[in-house]
Parts: sequence; structure tokens; C-alpha cells
Amino acid sequence: MKLLLESPAQDASSLAMTRSVQGQFDMGLNLKTEHLAAVRGIVRAHLHLWGVGDETSERMLIAVNELLTNVCQHTGPDHNGLQMASLLVQRVPGGVTAIVSDRDARVPAQVVPAQLAENGRGWRIVKGLVDDVSVSVTGTGKDVWVYVGETT
Repeated sequence: MKLLLESPAQDASSLAMTRSVQGQFDMGLNLKTEHLAAVRGIVRAHLHLWGVGDETSERMLIAVNELLTNVCQHTGPDHNGLQMASLLVQRVPGGVTAIVSDRDARVPAQVVPAQLAENGRGWRIVKGLVDDVSVSVTGTGKDVWVYVGETT
């Protein structure tokens, strides 16, 4: 987590800006794959603080991880070799939503990977884990929205 919170003068590759209010967490990231574990830890802590159940939390964490992994793999890097993204997680009545925004307007595509391929399953995983998903192309890229409902 320390890496995500250092100032740009110390390490421009790990800049993160966060904001948290009751039931809402917002994070702007210069993202690298090695930052994903720290981001998951931060999201997990918020979901726990909000009283989100374990199953709902795990489904949301995997979906967020897959969406951020897609940013790392499919968006163009900036001059530091980083992918810019933002993550908004909200506690809503009956569940949790998350929006991952990036600077690439290409929408996720479900592909059929080769049987032994090590990648190509992320969008299918996301769609299988969440209760609802949508993609909006914006003037600066896209927003991918997911919803996971609480289980009783």
C-alpha cells in the first residue's frame, strides 16, 4: 500500500489519489499490474467497513481486479509506462456498485480463447460474477459499471 501513496516526486509510477466518504470510495490511479494487490486490499477494507457480506465482497473484488487488469493489458501507457484509471465503489441499497474508468474508448469484448490460453477470459469472468454490467463510451474513454447484489 505504501507504493500507492508516495508522492510523484518519489515515484511517479505509483501515484494514487483517494477520497472516501460514508459508503463511497473513489480512487484515481497511475496503474501497473503490481499495484493490483494493494488496490484490492483497500477495496476489501472499505467493503468490510460498510458491512458488506463476504460473498458479495469476494465477487466485487474479483470483478474490480479483472477490470483493472484489463486496463493494464489493453490501454495505452502514458510517458511513464502507466495506465491511467479511476475506480469508484459505492454501497447502494441491496448491494455494491463499482465503476472503472479508463482512457481507451474500446469496449470490452467477449472472446473465445484457445483452450490452453492464459488470458482472454476476463470479460467473461466479470459478466459471470456480477448481477449487472454496462459500458459507456465517454468523451475521454469509457466507464465500465458493475453491480453485485447482497446475498441473504
